[in-house]
Formats: sequence, C-alpha cells, structure tokens
Amino acid sequence: MRLLNFKQDKLNQLTKLLQVENFPISNGIEFNDADTNKEAFLKIQANYFLNTNSEKVKQTPPFEWHPYLELSNIDNPNIIIGTFPPSSYLRSQYHNNKEILSILNKLTIEPTPIMDFFYGNLATFWKILGIEIGERQNREDKIAKVKNFLNDNRIGITDIVTSCQRENIKSPSDKDLLNVIINKELIHNLTTTNQSKRLIFTSGDWEIGVNNPNTGKVRSKLSAFSLFLEAIQMLKGRIYFKIGNEFVMANDMKSAKNIKRLGQNILITFKWIIGENSSQEHVAVLMPSPSAITSRTFMNMFDFKKWLRWRNEEAFQTFKILENEINLLSKEEKKKSDKKLKLNTRLRQLGFLNEQEDIEYLFKGEMYRKALFDEQGVIDLFTIQNIELN
Repeated sequence: MRLLNFKQDKLNQLTKLLQVENFPISNGIEFNDADTNKEAFLKIQANYFLNTNSEKVKQTPPFEWHPYLELSNIDNPNIIIGTFPPSSYLRSQYHNNKEILSILNKLTIEPTPIMDFFYGNLATFWKILGIEIGERQNREDKIAKVKNFLNDNRIGITDIVTSCQRENIKSPSDKDLLNVIINKELIHNLTTTNQSKRLIFTSGDWEIGVNNPNTGKVRSKLSAFSLFLEAIQMLKGRIYFKIGNEFVMANDMKSAKNIKRLGQNILITFKWIIGENSSQEHVAVLMPSPSAITSRTFMNMFDFKKWLRWRNEEAFQTFKILENEINLLSKEEKKKSDKKLKLNTRLRQLGFLNEQEDIEYLFKGEMYRKALFDEQGVIDLFTIQNIELN
C-alpha cells in the first residue's frame, strides 16, 4: 500500500541509519499485515532511539505507530476522526526506559500527556466539550470519564493515520506528518457498514482538482478529511459528493466548479465505492481543530466569522473593527499583538462574554456540541455555513 505525503529522501535517510533487514516499508510501499508491522515498527523504533544520537534523531525522526488506535470505537452513529497525536505520547510509551526518556529530554519532547487517550496531550478537546479533567485524578479514571461520556452520547472516536514519520519530531502540526500509513480498518468498516454515519473531522482543510489531468483528484492538505479522501482514492475508490439532490462523481468535469465550492462547507454528504463495495451516505462535518496550536489562527477562519455573525451581529462588528485595526499594524507589531486577548476584552465589555469565558473555547465548544449531540445542531451548522460575510 502506497504511503501518503511520501518523501523518499526521509525514508532513505531513515533506512540507512536503521541498518535493519526486512524493514516493513520499501520505496514508499507498506507491506505485511498491520499487526506484524506494529510489532516490527516499535522494536525498530526503540533500537533507533537507543543506538542513534539525538541530533540524528532530530534530523531524521523514526516511524511512529499510533498509540491509541486499539481504543478506537467506530460502532456509534457519530464518529470523531482526527489525524495523529503529538509526540509527547512517547514519554508514556517509554516511561520505564530511562535511556530513551533521556533522549526524549534532549529532543525537548513535550511533557507526558495528561491522559493516554485521544486528545489527551493537554486534554483541551475534552475541556472544550465541558468535561472536567482533574489534575490530581488517576490517569485511568480520566480515560474512564471520557469513555463514559462518549458511550453515553453514542460517539465513536478514531484517527485516520496508523503510522507516520514527522518532518520535526517535536511538532504537533498535521503539516509535518509525512510517509503516512492510513488506517485501512477505518476505511473498510465505513465502506461496508449498513449504517449512515456522521463523521466529525477535527481538521477539514481540503481541495480537489478541477482541471485536467487532475480533475477529481484530492490535493494533499494533511487534514483529517483530506487524508480520508486521499485514502479512498489510493485504494482505487470512486468518491461521490451530493450536490442538490444528486450525487456526482468527484471527477465529473461538468460539476467540477460546484464540487470545488464544497471546500467552503461545514457539512458535506458523500459516499464512495471501493471494488464491489459501496458505502452508505455519510455526512462529513468539518470542524475547527481543537488543538491549542491554532489559538493564534482560528479567528482567521471563515467558519469563526460566520459563527460570530450568526451568534451576535454587534459582536461580529466589534471583531471586524479589531481586525481592521490589526491589519494597519506593521509585521513586527502584528507579531506582538495578542488578537484573542483584545477580542476577549472587547466582547466582555460588550457583554457577549462573561469574565470566565474565552472566545476560542466558546466557538469551538458550541461548534462541536452542535456537530455531536442533536439534529437542531446540524440545522444550525447549515445556517452558519450559509451566512454572508460581506
């Protein structure tokens, strides 16, 4: 199976440093079954950390294997789909190995995750959804609390990436994922299930080619939704998007412009065919990233601006005034300016936020709750999607 965002030079550098026979990847093609690969990858990874100096590890990070996929649950009607966790999980994975922990320290890997579960690095996502994760709470109790919340609300969770390298081992950004092995089990299960699902993607930047020879081909954006679509096409699947009351194939030249416009949507109904298997209609809900690294950029999103206008016109106009003020600043002044802090202050003065509320948490929390919990929420998201900003 071909790797996504394949970088031959990084793979060559790694295999040269590893000096192992029968590496599970050759020329950008993954082989052997997943269980065999996991065992091989983790053994090779540990040896790599132990036998390679930290500077070389920094320059050529090892392949990583997703630490939480075995905790996935995709039987529920609503499924949260992300990409891959930050490398801080390596501290949990090697908590009993002092030598490797020492190397992770030299690499200045982020501290141990708050809990060993999806979005457990800082648990920001769960806090956005209103789940209190106590600092002194037992680690297993934290996971149990989140699992109970998911089960009670019939929500599944998984990621689209099974294994990958990173451009920078410290980076939590999806943009630094390379040589990606997709979660084939997820694609298979969603292709063969007889139940329509609501798929909540925690990053939704995507684009599709509209000109020959790339008409209908997904352009890699390294978001959860983009990787999901790329995975289907890599498996020789045909993707169909619903436009109006009809499904059109992704490479339909006549519908290319309409399909391209879907890139601005929050809600997308789609299905696909792989071999003889045809999936049900699924609804993709493209959400803002819950990651803390987007704190400085989320206010640039059209979805944020549309949501704010939908919530309160006066708050939206207050934001526009601030945006215009910041646009007049020099590059250096913009770097120093804390746009979110200023907006929080002004929205509190307006009475839109109370003293404890934060605009980022409010926006992301409301959007995710609407996506996950009720039909009215989906209607609201459709309304937000169609808000005019001019």
